[in-house]
Amino acid sequence: MVKNYIIKLLTLMADFNIEYKKLILAEGGYVNDPDDSGGETYLGISRKNNPKWIGWKTIDEIKKVNGTKNITKILKQNESLTDSASIYYKMKYWDIFRLDEIPNQKIAHEMFDTCVNCGEAAAIRFAQASLGERIDGRWTLSLLHKLAAIHS
Repeated sequence: MVKNYIIKLLTLMADFNIEYKKLILAEGGYVNDPDDSGGETYLGISRKNNPKWIGWKTIDEIKKVNGTKNITKILKQNESLTDSASIYYKMKYWDIFRLDEIPNQKIAHEMFDTCVNCGEAAAIRFAQASLGERIDGRWTLSLLHKLAAIHS
């Protein structure tokens, strides 16, 4: 009985995988544009801003063997690279807000997407402003509970 309740409860919560699929469609593949301030980027993860991401080692190895022609196709075929990007986004942009505890997918999407594109503090400030809270850019359990209470 309790197990069924927990399974039902978990299925009502926001789903990271839905948001990750949207993200990788929007962010594309491998880019190394000298005019882009982020520099070398894969699936939206810039080397300049995320130099310690484990995926860069794999990308460098693939570039040594294959060069950069058709590299996005080659990189997307590498499951461990795709998994490491997913884990990275989940830990850095989803789990910091405990979005698995938000029942509303739209709210989780806004927090996740804003955090990815504008940063953690900006996502918090936007949430605080939308809820009429004092805007200080700090994440609190109170803010989490208020966001979790939004059902539509």
